[in-house]
Amino acid sequence: IPGPCAPCVCSDAGVLQDCHYHAELSEPVLWISGRGVTAVAEGALERNEGVTAVFLHENALETLPVGVFGGLRNPLEIQLHHNKIAELPPGLFDGLGPLKYLSMGHNRLEELPSGLFDALGRLRSLDLHNNRLRHLPSETFRGLQRVTAIDVSANNITSHPGIGTGTFANPDLAFVSLAHNPTLRSVEAGAFGESLEHVWLTGNNLTCARLTGTDGALPSGAGCADEGVCSATFGVAPLGNGVCDEKRDPRYNTAEC
Repeated sequence: IPGPCAPCVCSDAGVLQDCHYHAELSEPVLWISGRGVTAVAEGALERNEGVTAVFLHENALETLPVGVFGGLRNPLEIQLHHNKIAELPPGLFDGLGPLKYLSMGHNRLEELPSGLFDALGRLRSLDLHNNRLRHLPSETFRGLQRVTAIDVSANNITSHPGIGTGTFANPDLAFVSLAHNPTLRSVEAGAFGESLEHVWLTGNNLTCARLTGTDGALPSGAGCADEGVCSATFGVAPLGNGVCDEKRDPRYNTAEC
């Protein structure tokens, strides 16, 4: 089907209206990125039950309707990064239990509704970097029982109230990026769980020494990177034309990386 949203249909104003034609293709990936989509109508993704990945990144979305992903039987990945999303409704991700990867970086979120992620018990990676989040209540990520990586770098997280006890105490959470939150100056003891392997603090007024000492928030054995260490996300950092990995590269966390 011709049109800027093919194989879906958009209005002249960029509203994604339906993807029935895509449903007839029986393809697992629904790719609608970079199409100038300004909104998604309720029911727009109906009849696409077999889709496992939805790519809506690099559009002009400001929000999404509750239930828009509800018809997906086995969703594994949703990409919403690089939009203009300023608000998300409660319950948006309800019914998406199988979801493993959720990316919402480079948006305009200032706060998250309570319980937004409670239904995502199998999520492994959550990307919220480069938004405008100011506060992360301790219950924000409570439903993420299998998450291993959370990136909230480049937000506006402050020290009052800041990062409270239990915020990142998920049982499998290994990597947390708090980098480039310049107003963050402290993290409460107990904010991280014992599964933490590494936290990033580059670009903050908070140092690893402070996190380990005065705050007492860094679990024993966990790594930490602040100013002077290469920027990194989810355990992988740039190194020349390649990467260095904290589990595989002896140069990680050295002057070279």
